[in-house]
Amino acid sequence: MRIIQKKVSFKKLVVLITVLSVFFGTAWFSIDIGFAHISIYRILIPIMMLICAQATLSNYNRTGKLLGTCQANRYSLCFMLFWLGYAVISCTWTPDINNGIRNVFFIFCGIISIFTFSFILKSFDDIYYCLFVIMFAVFIHSIIGWYEIFMGKYLFFVPKTEYVALIKRPISSMTNENEFAICILIGIFATYVIVKNIKSKLYALLAYTILLEESLILFVSFSRANIYGLILSFFILNTIDHKHFTKKVFMFLVSIVILITIVSILMPNLVTFLNPQYFIDQMVIRITEGENSDNIRKNLILNGLLFLLPTLGMGTGIGGIESYMASNWVYETYGITNIHNWWMEILVGSGIFIFAGYIIFYIKLCRDNYSRYKSKNTTSLERSTAFAFLGFMIAFIIASISSSSNMGNEMLWVFWAIIIAFQGIKKQSQ
Repeated sequence: MRIIQKKVSFKKLVVLITVLSVFFGTAWFSIDIGFAHISIYRILIPIMMLICAQATLSNYNRTGKLLGTCQANRYSLCFMLFWLGYAVISCTWTPDINNGIRNVFFIFCGIISIFTFSFILKSFDDIYYCLFVIMFAVFIHSIIGWYEIFMGKYLFFVPKTEYVALIKRPISSMTNENEFAICILIGIFATYVIVKNIKSKLYALLAYTILLEESLILFVSFSRANIYGLILSFFILNTIDHKHFTKKVFMFLVSIVILITIVSILMPNLVTFLNPQYFIDQMVIRITEGENSDNIRKNLILNGLLFLLPTLGMGTGIGGIESYMASNWVYETYGITNIHNWWMEILVGSGIFIFAGYIIFYIKLCRDNYSRYKSKNTTSLERSTAFAFLGFMIAFIIASISSSSNMGNEMLWVFWAIIIAFQGIKKQSQ
């Protein structure tokens, strides 16, 4: 396993604590002050603002440029700033100013994280340590998820998660199985990097077991969008890396079967849940139940597109979609006002210009990771990290529509911060 050979600086320690805090979330360590929760992550925001201010001033004094001389992630950083500025301005016409301010706060915190990570994470080892922290946190969530499935007891039970408890879906400290699944999805790609770069065979086997276990519980969550996203990513990545494709698929499936067999022998009560027929039946039920949900989602999208007409493509204003959906709907949504689609949330809420900028940002990030993976003049760590980040971005195209909204998902914002920081690190030769 890679070992930190020098003392971790205060700034990098802030980054690692930030990663750990968002992946455990407000349900673990927070103070409820009525209108909000004060979590460790939110306490760190002022500290990260000071780090950004100091780094920006240092860059300007040294190079005459606020962002320094690195060009690789300049568009990503500039777009995020533009999005934040547009979100603030759009509060002047949003019909729900309170929700608008709330969304601006999440965007602001996310962008502070993105800039801080880009300023502090300057080597691929720095990225590796962040991913190791993610693997640890997601593994804890997955263990809690298995406990919930088989014991039927929820450590973070609240009334709004009661329906999940009735059908024994894993959620850990999340609010529903879709948020839990997106957390596991992130953990799968983070764990992949650890598996590919651990030198010890024993630790590599342990990490690979965690990867299999996380993949398994993602399927047991029955979150369709995340499952389809992972499958899509798996096949596209193996098409890109076509060497020994059949062998890799075969070995992965065999590993899953062996893991299920061992667990079933040690814990016979798990046989029911790990039985393939049970899984197929549950997925059929999930798809059948989702038919009405899919129709509602379709109507939400159609209404959202109609909202762009009176706003001249400028969007409803940040946080204003729900108000429009409640009062100006054309297609029936049965009282559901959240648009339940990350891409449409950006398009309808922030308008066509922000949406176009986001698509360019997304494509460029994918292209940069793909180029880095294909480059021959790279280290194993750089290649595997680029491969994993590309895989997540492919999966996220579908997985992003599972939750009702990702705007307030601090875990996702921080993971994007790691990906964008990686984009900005200069290539290192083998």
